[in-house]
Amino acid sequence: MDTYIKHRDREPITIASLPLPALSEMSEQDFLARRNAFRSTAAEILNEITREVDTGTQSGRTSPENKQLASKWQNALTQHFEEPTTGAAQLRVTLLAETTLADLCQRLGKSEEHPAAAGTPHTVLIHLAPLF
Repeated sequence: MDTYIKHRDREPITIASLPLPALSEMSEQDFLARRNAFRSTAAEILNEITREVDTGTQSGRTSPENKQLASKWQNALTQHFEEPTTGAAQLRVTLLAETTLADLCQRLGKSEEHPAAAGTPHTVLIHLAPLF
C-alpha cells in the first residue's frame, strides 16, 4: 500500500471490508459445515463481490452498491457463525487504480525497468487486515 500511495500520490480505494469469524475453538468438521452453509446463503453476495472486483480491475472505479456489501456479508455470516466468534480479522478488498500488478511488483522490487506489461489496467488486492 505504501508503494502505491508513494507512486500514485493517493490512497487506495477500499471496495469492501468483510469481517471474518474467529475459528480458533471450532473443530474442522464444524467449520466446514458452517462454511458450506454460509456459501449457500451468501452466494449472491459472493457474486456481487466478484462483479465489484471485475469492475475495479477494468474501470478503476467502484459502483455505489459496494457500500452495502459489508452489511449483507455480516448478516449472512452471523446466520452461521455466532456473533461472539466474529471479529477476529477482516478480508479487505482494495482497488489500486491506474496501477497494473506488474507495475506494482516492479516498484516493490525497486526495478529500474518499467516495460509495458499485459494485464488489466488496475489492480484489486484481496488481503487479510486486522480490525482496528
